[in-house]
Amino acid sequence: MRTLQDLSHFDPIGPEGFKSLDEAFRAKLRRRGLSVGSKEAEALAARRIDAYQAGIREKSAGEADLAAI
Repeated sequence: MRTLQDLSHFDPIGPEGFKSLDEAFRAKLRRRGLSVGSKEAEALAARRIDAYQAGIREKSAGEADLAAI
């Protein structure tokens, strides 16, 4: 489990970043045939948020550096 100290080096995700992450996440779920509440979806969301906070951003609408995640 992460602590607040672990998260102190991450930038917060603003509204536009969240919207971008959500759109890419939902597209990935559709491609993989996963439901939002599944364990696989939760793991995917955590990895994508970690990557986003590490500086990986979307290339363009629907196409992401996060594609491998």
